[in-house]
Amino acid sequence: MASMQNPQAMGSMSATAQNCDLRVAVQASPASLLLGYEFRNRSDKTAFLFNLVYKFGASGGPEADPNLVYVQQSGAAVVLGKKIIPVPDDIDVERPDVPYVTRVDPGEVFREKINIMLPLRPFTPYPQRGGAAVTEAAVYFELGFFLAPDPSVARESGGHLVVYPFAAQKQTILRTGPLGRFPVQPDAQ
Repeated sequence: MASMQNPQAMGSMSATAQNCDLRVAVQASPASLLLGYEFRNRSDKTAFLFNLVYKFGASGGPEADPNLVYVQQSGAAVVLGKKIIPVPDDIDVERPDVPYVTRVDPGEVFREKINIMLPLRPFTPYPQRGGAAVTEAAVYFELGFFLAPDPSVARESGGHLVVYPFAAQKQTILRTGPLGRFPVQPDAQ
């Protein structure tokens, strides 16, 4: 992440859980955020990151985009997430949304840069309800992962790795921030 460290960086944050570390750095311009993160697996198990968020494309199939993050309002703050979003209690779904995963073996490091357009636009796999409209908010970043007892739990699907089914409450979430205050477009998805 050395390329992200320069005088215009907004800040650098870190979080640790289960012998895994997350470091995040952000650079902002008037039109976008450049968020870089590094996930380090210090455990003796294989980690799987829920970091390949997708949308359904024109073909009707899932299309992963490394720059795609969930954008959720959480009180007066906004959370940028690469994680499993739990299905709301008042919604029935045929199949819960579970992002594709990236495998990080013991002792390995995974790095990713995400370019996020401003203003931030709410985006989750399920309709969001409630919350006062905000036009600017403190922003946090969350990365969901789990340590696998056996790396064969992931299988290939459409050129990506997937672990399905996977219960949202079984993921570990690393949270960093606030990364700064950024503009939010308070409209619906």
